[in-house]
Amino acid sequence: MALIVENGTIVAGADSYVTRAEAIAFAANRGVTLADSTATDTICRKAAAYLESFRSQYKGEIVERDQPLAWPRDDVVIEGFTWASGEIPRQVVAAQLAVILEVAADIDPFNPPAAQGPITQKSVSGAVSVSYAAGSTGSIKVNKDREATALINLLLKKNGLSVKDVKIVNLEPQAAANAILAGNADVDAAMTYEPYLSGVRNAPEKGKIIATTLDYPMVMDTFGCTPKFLTDNPKAAQALANGYFDALAMIKSEPKKSFEIMGADVKQSGDAFEKSQSFLRWQDKAANQKFFAGEHAQFTKEAADLLLEVGIIKAIPDLSKLADTRFIK
Repeated sequence: MALIVENGTIVAGADSYVTRAEAIAFAANRGVTLADSTATDTICRKAAAYLESFRSQYKGEIVERDQPLAWPRDDVVIEGFTWASGEIPRQVVAAQLAVILEVAADIDPFNPPAAQGPITQKSVSGAVSVSYAAGSTGSIKVNKDREATALINLLLKKNGLSVKDVKIVNLEPQAAANAILAGNADVDAAMTYEPYLSGVRNAPEKGKIIATTLDYPMVMDTFGCTPKFLTDNPKAAQALANGYFDALAMIKSEPKKSFEIMGADVKQSGDAFEKSQSFLRWQDKAANQKFFAGEHAQFTKEAADLLLEVGIIKAIPDLSKLADTRFIK
């Protein structure tokens, strides 16, 4: 039976928000092959059915009483923009596509394994080595954005290896982590991030964290503005920096309230977020000043050399112009 795709007009019998072709193309762009067959239609239906399980939680109201799917809807505002009743928000389509990748990886979205952490290795009896032998064919699941690509190259290089020594497969962060915990035989290691990290700490029999960015500091959250914006809006830039440091001060002075606020943003309880954030480093103004006074130059030089080596950048830029420290003084 062919997919019946909802396009916003309340299609009778609709059972998906994406076509088979869209699912195949999305997966292919992420290194996953889906068959041009009814098997992919079944995957699409299961992903849509999972989205339907949240029907009562969606914003707005359904357009017609008997419409087959939760969308389209009336009175929906997402990220400040109003969606017309005849539209399917792109976020809904993106959500189904993300779930399709998980279903394709044999992960049941209705009963997912516990979330996983950054670099993981299947648990084995006896001692566990954190290094791979050169020339191994171990499969590492990585989301192939630039940050993940740079990090996996750094980790391998620091341990005397390169991407030529392993097989890199693209998979979304949560799906990659879940594949490890599900015992997927095709996955030897995975790269992902919080809030999934804490899951593996609570299930050591499923997998072992072998490295994080606390061991290899190279991933950081930053505020980036164009030089023109900083020139034209110095007060706004200063307010942004001040607001960030005020938030860090609140985390220190009112941790419980802060963790409740941040936890709600990632659908965690305050207690759960408190546990997962304990493995992060909150960089206050003093830490920022120290970093940009010395560590930044060494960090950017090492990172630039690596990015050039693996082809992410074509030339090393003027590293002295990468940061404007006026707003942290």
